[in-house]
Amino acid sequence: MQFNPWHGAGALPRGVWPLFAATLVNRCGTMALPFLVLYCTQILALTPSEAGLTLMAYGLGALLAGPIAGWLSDRFGALAVAQTSLILSGISITAILFMRSYGALLGGVLGWAILAEAYRPAGAVYLSEVVPSAKRKIGFALHRLAVNLGMSVGPLAAGILASRTSYTALFWIDGLTSIVAGIVLAAARFSDRRPIPQRAKGTDVENQLPISTTLQDGDQYGRSYAWVDPCLLYFLAATFPVAMVFFQFEGPLPLFMVRDLGLSEAVYGSVFLINTLLIVFCEVRLNMATSHWPAGPLLSLGALLVAIGFGGLVFVRGTLGIVTTIVVWTIGEMIMMPVSAAYIADIAPADRRGSYIGAYHVTFSLAFTAGPWIGTILFERFGATTVWSLSFCIAMISSVLLYRMSSVQLLHEEDSLVAESADLS
Repeated sequence: MQFNPWHGAGALPRGVWPLFAATLVNRCGTMALPFLVLYCTQILALTPSEAGLTLMAYGLGALLAGPIAGWLSDRFGALAVAQTSLILSGISITAILFMRSYGALLGGVLGWAILAEAYRPAGAVYLSEVVPSAKRKIGFALHRLAVNLGMSVGPLAAGILASRTSYTALFWIDGLTSIVAGIVLAAARFSDRRPIPQRAKGTDVENQLPISTTLQDGDQYGRSYAWVDPCLLYFLAATFPVAMVFFQFEGPLPLFMVRDLGLSEAVYGSVFLINTLLIVFCEVRLNMATSHWPAGPLLSLGALLVAIGFGGLVFVRGTLGIVTTIVVWTIGEMIMMPVSAAYIADIAPADRRGSYIGAYHVTFSLAFTAGPWIGTILFERFGATTVWSLSFCIAMISSVLLYRMSSVQLLHEEDSLVAESADLS
Protein backbone atom coordinates (compact mmCIF):
# COMPACT_ATOMS: atom_id res chain seq x y z
CA MET A 1 0.00 0.00 0.00
CA GLN A 2 1.38 3.37 -1.00
CA PHE A 3 1.94 5.78 1.87
CA ASN A 4 0.17 9.10 1.44
CA PRO A 5 0.84 11.51 4.33
CA TRP A 6 -1.98 13.82 3.18
CA HIS A 7 -4.65 11.16 2.60
CA GLY A 8 -8.11 12.57 3.35
CA ALA A 9 -7.25 16.20 2.67
CA GLY A 10 -8.87 16.04 -0.77
CA ALA A 11 -12.29 15.61 0.84
CA LEU A 12 -12.15 19.06 2.39
CA PRO A 13 -14.27 21.88 0.88
CA ARG A 14 -12.70 23.70 -2.04
CA GLY A 15 -12.75 26.99 -0.15
CA VAL A 16 -9.72 25.85 1.89
CA TRP A 17 -7.39 25.68 -1.10
CA PRO A 18 -6.96 29.41 -1.87
CA LEU A 19 -6.18 29.90 1.82
CA PHE A 20 -3.72 27.00 1.60
CA ALA A 21 -2.02 28.56 -1.44
CA ALA A 22 -1.83 32.05 0.05
CA THR A 23 -0.44 30.73 3.33
CA LEU A 24 2.14 28.66 1.45
CA VAL A 25 3.36 31.66 -0.53
CA ASN A 26 3.42 33.85 2.55
CA ARG A 27 5.38 31.31 4.59
CA CYS A 28 7.86 30.62 1.81
CA GLY A 29 8.93 34.22 2.29
CA THR A 30 9.06 34.12 6.08
CA MET A 31 12.58 35.37 6.66
CA ALA A 32 12.56 38.56 8.70
CA LEU A 33 10.98 37.42 11.97
CA PRO A 34 13.04 34.24 12.57
CA PHE A 35 16.24 36.29 12.15
CA LEU A 36 15.07 39.44 13.91
CA VAL A 37 17.13 38.75 17.06
CA LEU A 38 20.28 38.05 15.03
CA TYR A 39 19.62 41.10 12.84
CA CYS A 40 19.36 43.30 15.93
CA THR A 41 22.45 41.90 17.64
CA GLN A 42 24.78 41.45 14.66
CA ILE A 43 23.77 44.26 12.29
CA LEU A 44 22.33 46.91 14.62
CA ALA A 45 24.75 45.99 17.47
CA LEU A 46 21.97 45.82 20.06
CA THR A 47 22.34 43.79 23.26
CA PRO A 48 20.43 40.50 23.68
CA SER A 49 18.07 42.26 26.10
CA GLU A 50 17.37 45.03 23.57
CA ALA A 51 16.86 42.45 20.83
CA GLY A 52 14.49 40.58 23.14
CA LEU A 53 12.56 43.80 23.70
CA THR A 54 12.22 44.12 19.92
CA LEU A 55 10.65 40.68 19.86
CA MET A 56 8.44 41.80 22.72
CA ALA A 57 7.27 44.73 20.57
CA TYR A 58 6.33 42.25 17.87
CA GLY A 59 4.50 40.14 20.43
CA LEU A 60 2.62 43.18 21.70
CA GLY A 61 1.51 43.95 18.15
CA ALA A 62 0.35 40.36 17.74
CA LEU A 63 -1.47 40.68 21.06
CA LEU A 64 -3.39 43.68 19.75
CA ALA A 65 -3.99 42.03 16.37
CA GLY A 66 -5.90 39.06 17.81
CA PRO A 67 -9.00 40.81 19.18
CA ILE A 68 -8.96 43.45 16.44
CA ALA A 69 -8.88 40.85 13.65
CA GLY A 70 -11.50 38.72 15.41
CA TRP A 71 -13.84 41.72 15.81
CA LEU A 72 -13.34 42.80 12.20
CA SER A 73 -13.85 39.24 10.94
CA ASP A 74 -17.20 38.93 12.73
CA ARG A 75 -18.40 42.20 11.21
CA PHE A 76 -16.77 42.58 7.78
CA GLY A 77 -15.79 39.04 6.84
CA ALA A 78 -12.71 37.02 7.64
CA LEU A 79 -11.62 36.79 4.02
CA ALA A 80 -11.39 40.55 3.55
CA VAL A 81 -9.45 40.95 6.80
CA ALA A 82 -6.98 38.22 5.85
CA GLN A 83 -6.33 39.66 2.40
CA THR A 84 -5.85 43.21 3.70
CA SER A 85 -3.49 41.93 6.38
CA LEU A 86 -1.21 40.24 3.88
CA ILE A 87 -0.89 43.22 1.56
CA LEU A 88 -0.36 45.88 4.21
CA SER A 89 2.05 43.74 6.22
CA GLY A 90 4.16 43.24 3.10
CA ILE A 91 4.60 46.99 2.86
CA SER A 92 5.35 47.39 6.56
CA ILE A 93 8.07 44.71 6.64
CA THR A 94 10.32 46.59 4.24
CA ALA A 95 9.80 49.82 6.19
CA ILE A 96 11.74 48.25 9.09
CA LEU A 97 14.95 48.70 7.10
CA PHE A 98 14.55 52.47 7.19
CA MET A 99 14.16 52.79 10.96
CA ARG A 100 17.17 54.82 12.12
CA SER A 101 16.66 54.83 15.88
CA TYR A 102 15.88 52.18 18.45
CA GLY A 103 12.56 53.83 19.31
CA ALA A 104 11.58 53.96 15.65
CA LEU A 105 12.56 50.31 15.28
CA LEU A 106 10.29 49.30 18.16
CA GLY A 107 7.42 51.32 16.67
CA GLY A 108 7.97 49.88 13.21
CA VAL A 109 8.06 46.31 14.53
CA LEU A 110 4.88 46.96 16.52
CA GLY A 111 3.03 48.20 13.43
CA TRP A 112 4.36 45.35 11.30
CA ALA A 113 3.16 42.84 13.89
CA ILE A 114 -0.37 44.25 14.08
CA LEU A 115 -0.77 44.05 10.32
CA ALA A 116 0.94 40.70 9.83
CA GLU A 117 -0.56 38.82 12.76
CA ALA A 118 -4.12 39.81 11.86
CA TYR A 119 -3.87 37.17 9.14
CA ARG A 120 -3.72 34.31 11.65
CA PRO A 121 -7.08 34.75 13.41
CA ALA A 122 -8.79 35.92 10.22
CA GLY A 123 -7.55 32.86 8.34
CA ALA A 124 -8.60 30.59 11.21
CA VAL A 125 -12.09 32.10 11.27
CA TYR A 126 -12.47 31.65 7.52
CA LEU A 127 -11.25 28.06 7.77
CA SER A 128 -13.70 27.25 10.58
CA GLU A 129 -16.51 28.72 8.47
CA VAL A 130 -15.86 26.64 5.35
CA VAL A 131 -14.94 23.35 7.07
CA PRO A 132 -17.62 21.38 8.99
CA SER A 133 -16.97 20.48 12.62
CA ALA A 134 -16.18 16.81 12.00
CA LYS A 135 -13.33 17.72 9.63
CA ARG A 136 -11.92 20.78 11.41
CA LYS A 137 -8.98 19.01 13.03
CA ILE A 138 -7.89 17.79 9.60
CA GLY A 139 -8.61 21.22 8.12
CA PHE A 140 -6.39 22.97 10.64
CA ALA A 141 -3.72 20.31 10.16
CA LEU A 142 -3.85 21.01 6.41
CA HIS A 143 -3.51 24.74 7.08
CA ARG A 144 -0.46 24.05 9.22
CA LEU A 145 0.84 21.89 6.38
CA ALA A 146 0.87 25.01 4.20
CA VAL A 147 2.54 26.97 6.98
CA ASN A 148 5.26 24.42 7.42
CA LEU A 149 5.82 23.67 3.76
CA GLY A 150 6.60 27.35 3.43
CA MET A 151 8.67 27.39 6.61
CA SER A 152 10.79 24.57 5.21
CA VAL A 153 11.88 27.02 2.50
CA GLY A 154 11.84 30.51 4.01
CA PRO A 155 14.05 30.33 7.12
CA LEU A 156 16.51 27.91 5.50
CA ALA A 157 16.95 30.23 2.52
CA ALA A 158 17.17 33.16 4.93
CA GLY A 159 19.98 31.46 6.83
CA ILE A 160 21.95 31.01 3.62
CA LEU A 161 21.31 34.61 2.54
CA ALA A 162 22.24 35.97 5.97
CA SER A 163 25.52 34.08 6.08
CA ARG A 164 26.55 34.77 2.48
CA THR A 165 25.06 38.14 1.54
CA SER A 166 23.20 40.44 3.95
CA TYR A 167 20.17 40.64 6.20
CA THR A 168 18.59 43.36 4.04
CA ALA A 169 17.42 40.88 1.41
CA LEU A 170 15.43 38.98 4.02
CA PHE A 171 13.09 41.92 4.60
CA TRP A 172 12.57 42.69 0.89
CA ILE A 173 11.74 39.07 0.02
CA ASP A 174 9.47 38.72 3.04
CA GLY A 175 7.53 41.85 2.08
CA LEU A 176 7.15 40.87 -1.56
CA THR A 177 5.85 37.37 -0.83
CA SER A 178 3.29 38.77 1.62
CA ILE A 179 1.87 41.03 -1.09
CA VAL A 180 1.80 38.18 -3.60
CA ALA A 181 0.00 36.00 -1.04
CA GLY A 182 -2.67 38.68 -0.65
CA ILE A 183 -3.24 38.62 -4.38
CA VAL A 184 -3.45 34.81 -4.39
CA LEU A 185 -6.07 34.87 -1.63
CA ALA A 186 -8.39 36.80 -3.92
CA ALA A 187 -9.18 33.44 -5.57
CA ALA A 188 -11.07 32.46 -2.42
CA ARG A 189 -13.85 34.87 -3.38
CA PHE A 190 -14.64 32.70 -6.40
CA SER A 191 -14.50 29.37 -4.55
CA ASP A 192 -16.49 30.43 -1.47
CA ARG A 193 -20.06 29.35 -2.15
CA ARG A 194 -21.30 28.89 1.41
CA PRO A 195 -24.98 29.60 2.11
CA ILE A 196 -25.71 32.36 4.61
CA PRO A 197 -26.52 30.61 7.93
CA GLN A 198 -29.80 31.26 9.69
CA ARG A 199 -29.40 31.27 13.46
CA ALA A 200 -32.24 30.54 15.80
CA LYS A 201 -32.16 32.45 19.05
CA GLY A 202 -30.25 30.58 21.75
CA THR A 203 -28.71 27.95 19.43
CA ASP A 204 -25.39 27.20 17.83
CA VAL A 205 -26.09 27.71 14.11
CA GLU A 206 -23.98 24.81 12.87
CA ASN A 207 -24.95 22.06 15.28
CA GLN A 208 -28.29 23.57 16.46
CA LEU A 209 -27.20 22.97 20.06
CA PRO A 210 -28.87 24.96 22.84
CA ILE A 211 -26.72 27.58 24.53
CA SER A 212 -28.09 27.29 28.03
CA THR A 213 -25.77 29.46 30.08
CA THR A 214 -26.98 33.03 30.40
CA LEU A 215 -25.56 36.28 31.66
CA GLN A 216 -27.17 38.59 34.16
CA ASP A 217 -28.58 40.72 31.41
CA GLY A 218 -30.27 37.69 29.84
CA ASP A 219 -27.93 37.54 26.84
CA GLN A 220 -26.48 34.20 25.79
CA TYR A 221 -22.77 33.46 25.54
CA GLY A 222 -23.19 33.38 21.81
CA ARG A 223 -24.13 37.06 21.86
CA SER A 224 -21.49 38.10 24.38
CA TYR A 225 -17.75 38.22 24.57
CA ALA A 226 -15.58 35.12 24.58
CA TRP A 227 -13.90 36.19 27.82
CA VAL A 228 -16.91 35.16 29.95
CA ASP A 229 -16.86 31.49 28.91
CA PRO A 230 -15.30 29.46 31.78
CA CYS A 231 -14.29 26.56 29.51
CA LEU A 232 -12.45 28.93 27.18
CA LEU A 233 -10.77 30.77 30.05
CA TYR A 234 -9.53 27.54 31.64
CA PHE A 235 -8.18 26.33 28.30
CA LEU A 236 -6.36 29.60 27.64
CA ALA A 237 -4.86 29.65 31.14
CA ALA A 238 -3.71 26.04 30.78
CA THR A 239 -2.20 26.65 27.34
CA PHE A 240 -0.33 29.87 28.17
CA PRO A 241 2.67 28.34 30.03
CA VAL A 242 3.55 25.85 27.30
CA ALA A 243 3.09 28.54 24.64
CA MET A 244 5.70 30.67 26.44
CA VAL A 245 8.11 27.74 26.33
CA PHE A 246 7.37 26.97 22.68
CA PHE A 247 8.34 30.49 21.58
CA GLN A 248 11.81 30.16 23.05
CA PHE A 249 12.87 29.05 19.57
CA GLU A 250 12.51 32.70 18.52
CA GLY A 251 14.66 34.16 21.33
CA PRO A 252 17.14 32.12 23.40
CA LEU A 253 17.46 29.21 20.95
CA PRO A 254 19.27 31.11 18.15
CA LEU A 255 21.54 32.77 20.71
CA PHE A 256 22.24 29.39 22.32
CA MET A 257 23.07 27.78 18.98
CA VAL A 258 25.16 30.60 17.49
CA ARG A 259 26.87 32.01 20.58
CA ASP A 260 27.13 29.08 23.00
CA LEU A 261 27.49 26.14 20.61
CA GLY A 262 29.31 28.06 17.85
CA LEU A 263 26.95 26.94 15.08
CA SER A 264 26.30 29.08 11.99
CA GLU A 265 23.17 30.97 11.01
CA ALA A 266 22.63 28.38 8.27
CA VAL A 267 22.48 25.64 10.89
CA TYR A 268 19.92 27.65 12.84
CA GLY A 269 17.89 28.00 9.64
CA SER A 270 17.97 24.22 9.27
CA VAL A 271 16.14 23.96 12.61
CA PHE A 272 13.03 25.15 10.80
CA LEU A 273 13.61 22.68 7.97
CA ILE A 274 13.67 19.72 10.36
CA ASN A 275 10.62 21.03 12.18
CA THR A 276 8.62 21.68 9.04
CA LEU A 277 9.51 18.46 7.23
CA LEU A 278 8.24 16.46 10.18
CA ILE A 279 5.02 18.46 10.17
CA VAL A 280 4.61 18.23 6.40
CA PHE A 281 4.89 14.44 6.29
CA CYS A 282 3.41 13.46 9.63
CA GLU A 283 0.92 15.99 10.99
CA VAL A 284 -2.11 15.33 8.78
CA ARG A 285 -1.83 11.57 9.26
CA LEU A 286 -1.23 11.96 12.98
CA ASN A 287 -4.35 14.08 13.41
CA MET A 288 -6.44 11.73 11.30
CA ALA A 289 -5.30 8.83 13.48
CA THR A 290 -6.19 10.70 16.67
CA SER A 291 -9.30 12.48 15.35
CA HIS A 292 -11.59 10.63 17.78
CA TRP A 293 -9.38 11.02 20.85
CA PRO A 294 -10.51 13.44 23.57
CA ALA A 295 -8.87 16.84 23.47
CA GLY A 296 -7.63 16.98 27.07
CA PRO A 297 -5.28 13.96 27.12
CA LEU A 298 -4.03 14.76 23.61
CA LEU A 299 -3.15 18.33 24.56
CA SER A 300 -1.52 17.12 27.77
CA LEU A 301 0.67 14.73 25.82
CA GLY A 302 1.66 17.50 23.43
CA ALA A 303 2.66 19.79 26.29
CA LEU A 304 4.66 16.98 27.89
CA LEU A 305 6.67 16.49 24.69
CA VAL A 306 7.32 20.25 24.43
CA ALA A 307 8.58 20.17 28.02
CA ILE A 308 10.93 17.28 27.30
CA GLY A 309 12.10 18.81 24.01
CA PHE A 310 13.11 22.20 25.39
CA GLY A 311 14.19 20.87 28.78
CA GLY A 312 16.48 18.42 27.02
CA LEU A 313 18.54 21.30 25.65
CA VAL A 314 20.28 21.35 29.06
CA PHE A 315 22.22 18.27 27.93
CA VAL A 316 22.89 19.38 24.34
CA ARG A 317 26.45 20.07 23.22
CA GLY A 318 26.24 19.83 19.43
CA THR A 319 24.15 19.50 16.29
CA LEU A 320 22.92 15.95 16.96
CA GLY A 321 21.50 16.96 20.32
CA ILE A 322 19.77 19.97 18.76
CA VAL A 323 18.18 17.74 16.12
CA THR A 324 16.96 15.26 18.75
CA THR A 325 15.26 17.90 20.86
CA ILE A 326 13.68 19.48 17.78
CA VAL A 327 12.10 16.15 16.85
CA VAL A 328 10.64 15.74 20.34
CA TRP A 329 9.08 19.19 20.68
CA THR A 330 7.90 19.13 17.07
CA ILE A 331 5.84 16.02 17.77
CA GLY A 332 4.34 17.89 20.70
CA GLU A 333 3.61 20.83 18.44
CA MET A 334 1.95 18.58 15.85
CA ILE A 335 -0.40 17.30 18.52
CA MET A 336 -1.16 20.58 20.27
CA MET A 337 -1.68 23.13 17.54
CA PRO A 338 -4.42 21.55 15.37
CA VAL A 339 -6.25 20.14 18.39
CA SER A 340 -6.21 23.54 20.12
CA ALA A 341 -7.55 25.36 17.06
CA ALA A 342 -10.25 22.76 16.45
CA TYR A 343 -11.29 22.83 20.11
CA ILE A 344 -11.72 26.61 20.05
CA ALA A 345 -13.76 26.47 16.84
CA ASP A 346 -15.97 23.73 18.27
CA ILE A 347 -16.84 25.45 21.54
CA ALA A 348 -17.43 28.85 19.91
CA PRO A 349 -20.95 29.92 18.90
CA ALA A 350 -21.04 30.30 15.12
CA ASP A 351 -21.68 34.04 15.13
CA ARG A 352 -18.91 34.70 17.68
CA ARG A 353 -16.20 32.49 16.29
CA GLY A 354 -14.04 35.49 15.46
CA SER A 355 -14.10 36.63 19.09
CA TYR A 356 -13.20 33.18 20.40
CA ILE A 357 -10.40 32.66 17.91
CA GLY A 358 -9.24 36.20 18.58
CA ALA A 359 -9.04 35.39 22.31
CA TYR A 360 -7.04 32.26 21.48
CA HIS A 361 -4.59 34.27 19.41
CA VAL A 362 -4.34 36.90 22.15
CA THR A 363 -3.10 34.18 24.48
CA PHE A 364 -0.46 32.97 22.05
CA SER A 365 0.54 36.53 21.23
CA LEU A 366 0.92 37.31 24.93
CA ALA A 367 3.09 34.21 25.24
CA PHE A 368 5.16 35.38 22.28
CA THR A 369 5.43 38.83 23.85
CA ALA A 370 6.60 37.60 27.23
CA GLY A 371 8.30 34.29 26.45
CA PRO A 372 11.26 35.23 24.20
CA TRP A 373 11.83 38.52 26.06
CA ILE A 374 12.02 36.84 29.47
CA GLY A 375 14.02 34.02 27.94
CA THR A 376 16.66 36.34 26.46
CA ILE A 377 16.99 38.22 29.77
CA LEU A 378 17.45 34.96 31.69
CA PHE A 379 19.86 33.75 29.03
CA GLU A 380 21.98 36.89 29.30
CA ARG A 381 22.05 36.97 33.11
CA PHE A 382 21.98 33.32 34.18
CA GLY A 383 22.87 31.25 31.12
CA ALA A 384 21.22 28.61 28.98
CA THR A 385 20.95 25.94 31.68
CA THR A 386 18.57 28.12 33.70
CA VAL A 387 16.44 28.90 30.64
CA TRP A 388 16.00 25.27 29.58
CA SER A 389 15.43 23.97 33.13
CA LEU A 390 12.69 26.52 33.74
CA SER A 391 11.21 25.73 30.32
CA PHE A 392 10.73 22.11 31.34
CA CYS A 393 9.02 23.02 34.62
CA ILE A 394 6.72 25.62 33.06
CA ALA A 395 5.57 23.38 30.20
CA MET A 396 4.84 20.60 32.69
CA ILE A 397 2.36 22.91 34.43
CA SER A 398 0.42 23.09 31.17
CA SER A 399 0.56 19.32 30.74
CA VAL A 400 -1.09 18.78 34.13
CA LEU A 401 -3.72 21.47 33.64
CA LEU A 402 -4.64 20.30 30.13
CA TYR A 403 -5.05 16.72 31.33
CA ARG A 404 -7.76 17.95 33.72
CA MET A 405 -9.50 20.00 31.02
CA SER A 406 -12.20 17.43 30.28
CA SER A 407 -13.14 17.17 33.95
CA VAL A 408 -13.36 20.93 34.28
CA GLN A 409 -15.57 21.19 31.19
CA LEU A 410 -17.84 18.39 32.43
CA LEU A 411 -18.17 20.09 35.82
CA HIS A 412 -19.11 23.38 34.15
CA GLU A 413 -21.72 21.67 31.98
CA GLU A 414 -23.24 20.02 35.05
CA ASP A 415 -23.39 23.38 36.84
CA SER A 416 -25.04 24.93 33.77
CA LEU A 417 -27.68 22.19 33.66
CA VAL A 418 -28.41 22.65 37.37
CA ALA A 419 -28.76 26.41 36.87
CA GLU A 420 -31.04 25.86 33.87
CA SER A 421 -33.23 23.44 35.82
CA ALA A 422 -33.50 25.95 38.65
CA ASP A 423 -34.57 28.64 36.20
CA LEU A 424 -37.23 26.38 34.67
CA SER A 425 -38.62 25.48 38.08
